[in-house]
Amino acid sequence: MTTIIYRTVIAAVALLSALAMMALPAAAETFSCHIGKPSYCAKYGALCLKWNNASNKPAACEKWTVGCFDCHNEIPSCLGNHRPPSGNPLCTSCGQKWLACMHKNDRRHWTNRMSGPPDDNHDKGGT
Repeated sequence: MTTIIYRTVIAAVALLSALAMMALPAAAETFSCHIGKPSYCAKYGALCLKWNNASNKPAACEKWTVGCFDCHNEIPSCLGNHRPPSGNPLCTSCGQKWLACMHKNDRRHWTNRMSGPPDDNHDKGGT
């Protein structure tokens, strides 16, 4: 009896998983706007001490990290304090403003960030 119940539960979970996977393509059209990942500020802020070629790495890296978070903190107000769909022109516009802010931050505090470390084993796609 327990085996039958166990198999029924497994079959039900498999069926529900399959149904959920079939619904994913329709949901992809309604994803909300997402710009960058603030967690990258901390991740790359730590790597800055290793990879930045600035003469005063500790100060430059601290300023870069703060600047990175500043760029991310501008996103909600740019989006009108709500998350429009990803295809909304406001999402594109705010994404471009965020990217310009990050490039300005790089030029000020970590000029070689997008050229990568000597072994070139990190993400060059921005933060």
